[in-house]
Amino acid sequence: MNFEKILSNKTNHKILIQDVNTEKIPHAQLFYGDSKSGTLSSAIAYSKYIFCSNKNDNLCCDHCGNCKKMDLLIHPDLHFSFPVSSPPKNPTSIDYLDKWRNLILKSSYSSYEDWGNVISDANKKLIINKSEIENITDLLQKKSYQGDYKIFIIWFAEKLNKEASNKLLKSLE
Repeated sequence: MNFEKILSNKTNHKILIQDVNTEKIPHAQLFYGDSKSGTLSSAIAYSKYIFCSNKNDNLCCDHCGNCKKMDLLIHPDLHFSFPVSSPPKNPTSIDYLDKWRNLILKSSYSSYEDWGNVISDANKKLIINKSEIENITDLLQKKSYQGDYKIFIIWFAEKLNKEASNKLLKSLE
């Protein structure tokens, strides 16, 4: 995923690229919009630009190892959190990561409903629970594998339950 292929706000993309080029990347950012607005695509393209080791003319090289891993959404310093089935089991995103990657690689404009159709067998409510945020907190304590950054993309953050959202806010402080 590259910025030039995304049909969303190009002004925002220029600002994100400038932040990377001037090494002034905020520790947390919010990309807001519905699934058709390209917010997930923009977040992934931004991550790819951050990780690219051969940037040229404000573009990713698409050839370095980091770019190739980003194209498959398997970069070791890129982590995803997304809604999964609600308790009693307390599953986390890692339990569904391969299915989610397949959905997003088919279309990064996939919706919450598309995701629900992939994993929910009985129209269960999909949420991001406290266990997910605990996993993020644990990963934050570890060193990055291939660079200076670790990136966490929380897809549909509005699906955080109350405990999870409180725990996330404390981590961001």
